Amino acid sequence: FQLVAVPLLALCALVPAYLVGDWHWPSFGAVFTIYVLQLWTFECMAQFFSLMPLILGVLLFVGTWFQCTLFSGMIIRGEDVIWPLRVLYYVLPFKWVFSSVSYSLFIDTPTYSGTARCTGERCPRGFYCPNITVLSCYGESGDEILRSLNLYYQSMAYKDERMHDFFIVLCFAIFFKTSFVMRFFRSI
Repeated sequence: FQLVAVPLLALCALVPAYLVGDWHWPSFGAVFTIYVLQLWTFECMAQFFSLMPLILGVLLFVGTWFQCTLFSGMIIRGEDVIWPLRVLYYVLPFKWVFSSVSYSLFIDTPTYSGTARCTGERCPRGFYCPNITVLSCYGESGDEILRSLNLYYQSMAYKDERMHDFFIVLCFAIFFKTSFVMRFFRSI
């Protein structure tokens, strides 16, 4: 059932996002793949937590999801988290998912207009936007946009590490699926 439901759910989430957001369609395959893996990862977590008493399982699942969001690099930068908790930044899957999805979405996008080239000390990024504020100016090419976003959101990578990210999220899913299967058969 998961082999059908998870990709179908991903299609239901991504196709409207691509249509309404006017996202770059050539990135759909890569984004779809990592999104399916993310959904399957959380499905494996839900299965594992379902073997616990109902309230405890629900609380642990929601708590883990919240920690994934909090320690994704989108809300709090990884280096700003104290060390015992910083491990969660490196282990939980959202950091890796956001990195792969953002890279896939932006790297091959068509160039955007509205930027002008510049040089010198007053122009550290090599471009500026004459008609908008600095906080709204991200660049002309996908690489410039990713580098600009990485200044604000640490999990938006400008290097292609999608295979690395994919395998980390896959290991997280396999860990929960294996834990579920072992605990399930032990409880029988």
